[in-house]
Amino acid sequence: LRTLEVDALSHTSGPLQGQDYRVALACAYAGVHYVDLADGRDFVCGIDVLDPQAKTAGVLLLSGASSVPALSSAVVDALASGMARVSDIDIGISQGNRTDRGLSTVAAILSYCGKPLPGSGQQQAVIGWLRSYGHDYPAPVGRRLLSACDVPDLALLPLRYEGSPSIRFGAGLELSFLQRGMNAMAWLAHRGLVQDWSAHARRLKRMADWFRNWGSDAGA
Repeated sequence: LRTLEVDALSHTSGPLQGQDYRVALACAYAGVHYVDLADGRDFVCGIDVLDPQAKTAGVLLLSGASSVPALSSAVVDALASGMARVSDIDIGISQGNRTDRGLSTVAAILSYCGKPLPGSGQQQAVIGWLRSYGHDYPAPVGRRLLSACDVPDLALLPLRYEGSPSIRFGAGLELSFLQRGMNAMAWLAHRGLVQDWSAHARRLKRMADWFRNWGSDAGA
């Protein structure tokens, strides 16, 4: 980093779930600003452990500059502006089936399929991708199925607003049979019949790509 005289580094080599902070730490030692587009809860929420190094070096070490939690938090900030108290936050993201899905993204999603998610206000544990619920988006997206997913927002947003709001965060696929397939996979993992679906990410992505030209590129 010093030899290349880098001013800032953008870390996009995912999935960042399970990675450590050696890249960010190297940036701090080299006096380089750091930003990544991680959406893994533990990775994003834990980067504050490097705050002393960042302050000493006078650099920015920023995690989560992605759809979540950066853009999602910006939307919630705008909607909650002027409110004295926030009790519930409900977020859903659904992409069009023709939108590019990288292998790292697929592996990250599969890593928590069928596993308990952190507390988000519900009394019972929420299992990633186990069940689906519907939401009607404006045209051209229309009705989509959403399932609970693991994102930094579940841990960050309750601390951000007065009232410690309950958070529900769902993600969805445009093709309902692919969504139901994810629900079935989550059931198998929840029952202990599959340990970690991310180990099969490459094969599952290939199968999903069979239907790549179905649906649309409209997301919301």
